[in-house]
Amino acid sequence: MSTLSQFLGGGGIKSIQRGTTEFMTSNAAGSSYRTTLTIPITPVVKSKTMVLSSVAGDVMLIEEVSGGGAYNSTASLKLKDGISYVGGTTELSGTSTNGDISLSDLESGDFVLLFMANDDRVLTSPGFGWTGIPFNPFDPNPDNDNAPSSSGYYTFAGSNGVVTANVPSNSNQCMIAFRGVNTSTPFDVSPIPRGNRRSNRLPDPPAITTVNDKCMIVAVGFLNNKRLVRTTTIPPFTYNLGEVVSSRDSSTIMTAYKKQIVAGPENPSEFRGTDDDNTNDVNKGFTIALRPVAPIETSSALEITVGRSGMQSGVVDWQVIEYK
Repeated sequence: MSTLSQFLGGGGIKSIQRGTTEFMTSNAAGSSYRTTLTIPITPVVKSKTMVLSSVAGDVMLIEEVSGGGAYNSTASLKLKDGISYVGGTTELSGTSTNGDISLSDLESGDFVLLFMANDDRVLTSPGFGWTGIPFNPFDPNPDNDNAPSSSGYYTFAGSNGVVTANVPSNSNQCMIAFRGVNTSTPFDVSPIPRGNRRSNRLPDPPAITTVNDKCMIVAVGFLNNKRLVRTTTIPPFTYNLGEVVSSRDSSTIMTAYKKQIVAGPENPSEFRGTDDDNTNDVNKGFTIALRPVAPIETSSALEITVGRSGMQSGVVDWQVIEYK
């Protein structure tokens, strides 16, 4: 749980961001263990920024190790390079009329992706302010091919921190947001590869080759009829699971993301379920590379690493001070 506030400082200070972050590590019997938390912040220039913190709670736990030695647990903070995941939301629409899906608590300039799917109905545009992600010009968006029908759009959050889309009835919708995306060229690769696999398997997003370092790779999978919820979804290998949404007798949307430190080829593995035999279906996938803001030294998140061994909990109070 985190809280964040920002105000302009005087003198040589450009801005100060403050937050309070609660944490709890997990037991890792017989071995060292760390928990890493990523806290989105308003972007700062790393070379002009200082991070301060204080820690309260069980973070100085001393654990006995083999040979009679001992070591202390610590909490460390640093500015994280490039793009960070902010969060997302999902919506099931089972009514006969269109509705809205909204994502709030955003910062101005946050990049938001919207995906929609339905197994056998026509999808429509989400309305004003949304732009279709750049697929091949010969690939319609929405595709409305019933395998499932799918679409992808994007927008940038404004000053009110809320993004809303008008969505069609009887369909699934998913929004995910990222901070630190290049506002002039958000997609590092265009057109975006879209894989269609009309076979009884789980979605395997296609390969992509990035141009710039520190891109955020977003893998998206769609199932035509089978249901897969977040608690039973396994993302591609080395990816973090984003949002997952499904409804009975309709489609499933799965999202995942990872940072690619060095530009080059990336080929996400399949999404998986805890019971793959009951989730294989007609499917497809997208792979998207988001380009970070320039210069690369801009940071949009604070990375807090806590723990060394044993179960610990506590609170980190932090400040991010950017100078002019």
